[in-house]
Amino acid sequence: MTRGLGTLPALLGFSVPDVDTIRASGDSALAIDGARQAWAGWLVGVLLVFGIVPRLLLAAGCWVRWRLGRRQLQLDLSLYGDLRERLMPSSERLGVNDSAPAALHEVALPQAATQADGALLVGLELDDQQPWPPRLPATVADGGILDSRESRRRLLEQLARYPAARLAIACDPRRSPDRGSLGLIAELARSAADTRIWLLPAPAGQQLDAHRLADWQQALTALGLDVLNALPLTWLETGNDQAS
Repeated sequence: MTRGLGTLPALLGFSVPDVDTIRASGDSALAIDGARQAWAGWLVGVLLVFGIVPRLLLAAGCWVRWRLGRRQLQLDLSLYGDLRERLMPSSERLGVNDSAPAALHEVALPQAATQADGALLVGLELDDQQPWPPRLPATVADGGILDSRESRRRLLEQLARYPAARLAIACDPRRSPDRGSLGLIAELARSAADTRIWLLPAPAGQQLDAHRLADWQQALTALGLDVLNALPLTWLETGNDQAS
């Protein structure tokens, strides 16, 4: 067994005890320094060939398989589409965190109404089915779609510094006119000298709910805002209502 285990180490140059050394190793009185060196070389060779080298080869093989498998590993993101929309929605609805007030929001002219200038069109919580922005003349600015708290805060800060002379707010009448939306509309209207509400038409193949449309009309009329069914381009551009 000693000679058999030492065959591979011997090919690498490690010493292998001969027959006389093996027989004499059992008698401590006959043990010599040469025998100890032979056994030490044999032990190191066996440990290296049958212990360390196989483990190094297996570790290298695992590393290669891991690198190859890592290249082929792909995550199917389509399986997480619904979960991502729930955790990180593309738009954020205005929530209602308090009880209903005794009266609706009031719309008043801004303190800097005399300094108001320019025309602005914004969209309120519009989805991908509503194309945006519409074609606007150069004198009318696009305020974007307000679908997050950050976008609302940014626009309100802008209007607080530079009030608009004319402000048109595009609303999707397929949504319910909740108090959060009406409160934002009133807050935007207070930052403009004149405000109009544009109720968008239904996308192709869809119809507006008559009751919900009536709710919008009633709520916006209570705010004292003019409700339009078409984009008032002439009014935005010139302040003239003739072609609105």
